[in-house]
Amino acid sequence: MPAPCVARILSESRAVEWLYPLVVCPACHSELTMDAERITPSRCTGCDRVYPWLGHIPVLVEQEAPDPALLSLAQVWNGAAPSWSRNLSKPAKVLAAAETPLLSMASGIVLEVGCGDGRLFPAYETRGLRAIGLDFSAVMLQMASDGGFPLVLADAHRIPLRKGCVDTVLVPFATIRYLDYQVFFKETFRVLKPGGVFGFIAWNAAYNGIRAWLRHRVGSWRTGRDVARLKEILVPLAESGFDLVEIHGVFSAPRWSPWRHSLAWRVKGMTAARMARDIVVIARRR
Repeated sequence: MPAPCVARILSESRAVEWLYPLVVCPACHSELTMDAERITPSRCTGCDRVYPWLGHIPVLVEQEAPDPALLSLAQVWNGAAPSWSRNLSKPAKVLAAAETPLLSMASGIVLEVGCGDGRLFPAYETRGLRAIGLDFSAVMLQMASDGGFPLVLADAHRIPLRKGCVDTVLVPFATIRYLDYQVFFKETFRVLKPGGVFGFIAWNAAYNGIRAWLRHRVGSWRTGRDVARLKEILVPLAESGFDLVEIHGVFSAPRWSPWRHSLAWRVKGMTAARMARDIVVIARRR
């Protein structure tokens, strides 16, 4: 067997072994019996649910009656996966302006919700962080598997991790627009350690025009839902047990501008967040 293949297998095995102690059943939060060889499915010791493997990736979602909306969303992102890296290479500076504050606040064990193809994994490695990637797209996770980080195919509304096991939860690239804020914020509170950092990016409906306004009014799992007023995210955030640490607005050149992918700047504060294209929120668990 070629050396690169052996190295990849060893890397995958280490990632799975590191993930073992942290994983629980997403339905009842009981422990799972996990096969180290990934031949037999994982079984919950509490409710007896069974969860299969996708290569070295545990598939920790409801198997008997999966959510149709989640399946629809997964199909959309499975279809988008092949061209995803190429599409995101253009607005790299815009993404960096939004994601830099999140990365600067990250520490310890990081859970990235909506990790996609693992685009941010090199940034975690550079900073000496241990990261877990969570996504609902099987194709995206398979693309991320070369990064050597543990991956989980799961629903972010039912995070299959133990209570208080991670130091940071990050949701980059507006993945939060597909989530129910109240449900997801409470799940984030559960898996974070006291004092842990929660950072995410949201798209501003007021800035992004009529399409964003329509997404806000008739938002669905397929289209996402943009933020029309800051209180839509800040109120449930506080009610879920988080204190706001920082909020930023990220501005960029208009879509029709030749500099739309190369010009971006970030301004801290509520006023900027209300006016900006992207809203960056950093909070701390009480």
